[in-house]
Amino acid sequence: MATIPELLDGHITLEVECLDRLYLNGYVGKLATPGGLVTFMREQLGKPIPSPVVLGQITERFREAVKSLAQRRQIPVHEFKHKEKKDDIANQYRRERGIRDGIVFIGVAQERAQAFQGKKVNGRFEFDRDKTVYVNHYYFYIDDADFGPLFLKVCSYAPWGIKLCLNGHEWAKRQLEREKIGYQALDNGFLACADAARLQQICDSFGAGADRQDVAQMAPASPAALTHRRPRGRLRLGSVDVAGGSQSNADLRSAFTRP
Repeated sequence: MATIPELLDGHITLEVECLDRLYLNGYVGKLATPGGLVTFMREQLGKPIPSPVVLGQITERFREAVKSLAQRRQIPVHEFKHKEKKDDIANQYRRERGIRDGIVFIGVAQERAQAFQGKKVNGRFEFDRDKTVYVNHYYFYIDDADFGPLFLKVCSYAPWGIKLCLNGHEWAKRQLEREKIGYQALDNGFLACADAARLQQICDSFGAGADRQDVAQMAPASPAALTHRRPRGRLRLGSVDVAGGSQSNADLRSAFTRP
């Protein structure tokens, strides 16, 4: 029986190593603890009695802000069904709308999260994250001028975690286009390239880690900030302040996966 390398011998048109998907999980460290959440509601929001009602109000304001953004910019909102393949839906919207450097559509899905729950103990509310609950998550599917197709996922309930998903192959395609180097694309990769050596250099520059620390930054703004122009080489996440208030620092940790 022939081995896989033997079967592929003579049929490979291009061989390139490239980082595939890059996930960045964002969170505000001080909001990840019960004490920090209570302090936030009292001092940041000016609520003398921290309660689940306050958290619900924040969630509702965020939901209305997203709805307003979608209406103002005429962005489709898609309610994901159970077991619906998000990538297939996203690809369909991208083909139909042809958006370049903007929000393609917004997806809403009920998913599990370790969100805060409050219960009254001795006349005051205590918060914990011991159980997972189903809450709405908002997916902003974006076409970025530098990074290509990506999505930003925002949990609508405290502590309002986010996840950013980038694709190294799509980023490399945009760099080739900028340098006017011809290529033939696959769904998630390359079939051929007019300058294979330069393609590998581009892929290596994305994987080297020199610029990844600057790939995202947190800043308070309205959801409309997602449509603002960004400096090349940096993706500005300006609508992540679902909690409201002044600027908060965020720790970003990344996990890398290969196909």
